Amino acid sequence: MLRATEATFPIVCLQSVGACTAQEIEDVHRVYLRAFERPGPILCVSDARLASHEVQQRKLLAAWSERITPLGKDRVIATIVVLDSVVLRGALIAMNWLSHPVIPQRVVPDLVGAVELGHELAAQAGLEIGSDRWHHVRLWLEMGYLRANTG
Repeated sequence: MLRATEATFPIVCLQSVGACTAQEIEDVHRVYLRAFERPGPILCVSDARLASHEVQQRKLLAAWSERITPLGKDRVIATIVVLDSVVLRGALIAMNWLSHPVIPQRVVPDLVGAVELGHELAAQAGLEIGSDRWHHVRLWLEMGYLRANTG
């Protein structure tokens, strides 16, 4: 499952649980397009704690990333990726260090780290995001995570 929301704008949340379909990617693409229609900088939080890291899934998401990155490169401050696996987090950090993504990508182990880093990045960009918005981000992501873990 892949889902996203711009209800937390100027933060766009993305959450991947297991495998996703091409249709889910298209649905998420439309969420990002709606966010890009709104003015101002954007911060993205991507929860990949329960994502499938199989080759086919990575290919699907890489193809989508190639489509969406040019649209957001001048708007997105950064994407904060939540990964609780030390091995996967280290691998992504190394890949980002080697390839320097167009949209900066920062990797954190949990939602608390995502919110703390998000506050810091938003402040550096002069973007004011209230604590109520951050609460909504955490709630949206945690509810999806809990639903996935409890069935």
